[in-house]
Amino acid sequence: MRWRRPCIDNSPASRALAPPRLPATVRSHRSTAMIRTETDIRARKMIWGAISRIMETGGFRKSIADGGQELNRFKHYLEVLRGNEPDPRDATPPGDLDIDPWVLPIFPGLHNVPWPNASDYEWVPIVERFYESLKAEAQRIRESFITMSYAGTDASQQAKWRQGFVSAFGTRLPDAYFAAGTIPSEAHRLVEALPADDYAGNSHYAFADAFYSWLDPKYVVKGHHSADNFRVRCQLALDIPGDCYLKVAGEERTWTEGKVLLLDDSYWHEAVNNSDRHRGVFLTDFWHPDLTIPERRALRAAFGKKEVRLLFLHMRALPQTIIDQFMPLFDQVDRTDAEISRRWTSTPDTSHVPDVLARIKVMHEQAGKKKGYTA
Repeated sequence: MRWRRPCIDNSPASRALAPPRLPATVRSHRSTAMIRTETDIRARKMIWGAISRIMETGGFRKSIADGGQELNRFKHYLEVLRGNEPDPRDATPPGDLDIDPWVLPIFPGLHNVPWPNASDYEWVPIVERFYESLKAEAQRIRESFITMSYAGTDASQQAKWRQGFVSAFGTRLPDAYFAAGTIPSEAHRLVEALPADDYAGNSHYAFADAFYSWLDPKYVVKGHHSADNFRVRCQLALDIPGDCYLKVAGEERTWTEGKVLLLDDSYWHEAVNNSDRHRGVFLTDFWHPDLTIPERRALRAAFGKKEVRLLFLHMRALPQTIIDQFMPLFDQVDRTDAEISRRWTSTPDTSHVPDVLARIKVMHEQAGKKKGYTA
């Protein structure tokens, strides 16, 4: 399956490294987006340095550097990650309504918009075809959904956002993970029907997921930016009461049952349920259509390595019990994924990781005291 609309432009101008920005008439709107402090920026650069050291000592960076011109944008991206090229946000700080991935650099040359048009994507009808079966499945297994404690989330509110994972952190959960009678078989059927080159939910990238998302009445998922700008997030509306909405880059839209709503979550976004009923959607991730197939494979190999994913899981402020559950799965991926095996030619040095994890914990403790900072 291919994206219907071609990339905007392949000229050098289209690959400019400055972050995409909304028109001035839109940007004049003031949102509640978090203004990055120097501490936030230093923390982000600290993570980049930790990832780069793993890539350098694991042979990944050299394998990419030795690659062809089709990876030129990705090579530049790695140089930003290493600190050898400037982050465009340093020279041009993002405004309230600009993309501002909170973990990774901005991938260059992509056309980011807050609300991608669903009619541009050939996989959207596939997702919508599963509406009835996914809605029934969500109702059947809803009591098995778990809660996730994200950084900056009020502990008293965490139980009000429940998730039923199909794949988590880029990897499909094995059937043994689920309690008897709660295997999401219909969601598995959907995922298996999706075009593999476009679908990121099983890519082993730690910020790509597939899950049922269930919001309790009178609950708000606090506004935040995602980790990157190279995914399109897809939400299939399953059970939608009145008086609920999604806000992205200052614009509110609501869901229509049975229809897909797409967003670029590198923009500031929040979900609100002001109703007296639950709101249910099925949520998953696709690669940004302006990424080439070689770039998608390189991103998958770069961030699917277990040592890198360990950092990302801690960045997501997950409980240690969940991290411990997933590391054996990541070990298996490292052994069986051909692209990871090809690109990572050595065992990476991770002697710096314990110190980095301790600093991430402190960072989250500090961030939790600031309104609106969530993982």
